[in-house]
Amino acid sequence: MKKKQNKSVTGVFCHLVGRIGILLTAVLSLVLLASAYGGLVDPRTTTKAAILTLGLPYIAMLTAVVAVVWLVLRQWRYALVPIAAIAIAWSPISRAVPVNVLSKGRDESKKTLKVMSFNAKYFSYNEDADGDGIHDGVKFLLSQDADIVAIQEGNAGKPLKNRANVGNELYAKLLDKYPYHVFSVQAMSLFSRYPVTYSHYKCLEEDSSSEVVYKINVDGEEINLISLHLQSIHLNNDDKDFFVKNTRARKLPDREVIDTFRQGIVRKLSRAFINRASQAEYVRKQMNEMGSNLIVCGDFNDTPASWTYRTICGDDMRDAYAENACGFKMTYHDSRFWLTIDHILYRGNMRAVDYKRHDVKISDHYPISVTFELDTDK
Repeated sequence: MKKKQNKSVTGVFCHLVGRIGILLTAVLSLVLLASAYGGLVDPRTTTKAAILTLGLPYIAMLTAVVAVVWLVLRQWRYALVPIAAIAIAWSPISRAVPVNVLSKGRDESKKTLKVMSFNAKYFSYNEDADGDGIHDGVKFLLSQDADIVAIQEGNAGKPLKNRANVGNELYAKLLDKYPYHVFSVQAMSLFSRYPVTYSHYKCLEEDSSSEVVYKINVDGEEINLISLHLQSIHLNNDDKDFFVKNTRARKLPDREVIDTFRQGIVRKLSRAFINRASQAEYVRKQMNEMGSNLIVCGDFNDTPASWTYRTICGDDMRDAYAENACGFKMTYHDSRFWLTIDHILYRGNMRAVDYKRHDVKISDHYPISVTFELDTDK
């Protein structure tokens, strides 16, 4: 009799756990759809949807794991819920977590152009981490084979030359490698192996949010390049320290402390989302007036699911990361805020055939680079 009762209790418990699992799966699937398509909502209307977009890569991966668990348990009906959500959200998911298993074939007869985008954090991050007396940021730039390097938050003129472990000789090597260079205000810089004309500069806000437009002549082919640094969230050291400490801690702080922190972060996120929405619209208007050969790169401070990204990308720009990367590649790594916020978009007579995130910690951002094949016959 007791055995039957035990079986009955176990059955009820398993049934209850199963129902809770189904409910959580449904909720997770809805959250996935909201994070995938939250970028369709203008942040100036509400920022709640925009905040959800930040978690898309992680929510998508968690949803995929849940689907696999249901499949392993042979609960086919329940597995269909997260699978359907992933299928519906696949377009934004594939931009945030690309799945390009096979490398693209290259046409060896076509000329290539390698473009790097790098938020340099004013060249002050790990200046000489390996202790060899050479500035790590400059050493990295000298070691690369990029044709064009667009730098945000990094005046690469005299301020870089005068930094410790750089000096005249090392800086001269950098200028020799890149004979064409433009050092703009607000710490936006460009190094190029091809003739470059500084075309346009716009300060988008009172802080370091900027847009710089360059015209680059690549063996007779004119390419417009826009380097962006859009509105930052402006997290201070206290914000970052609190987040790092409590994502590692076994015990969370008091509810009141968490609420205060959350409210402060939400305010900063909301303000940044709203400002970037206006900035993105300005940039898009500039893009509409330019020729077909255009590269837009830099620190968008926003993810591939965001309103900012969608506005700038529009219907005419292609994303080199989405087309060539495999798996989630964060570009911002500081203080456990792991986000993909640096982008290289393009259109015109070119094709992105390679994307690389350079895993060097010479800034709070990883440098990214893209190799393009140029179709100069068109």
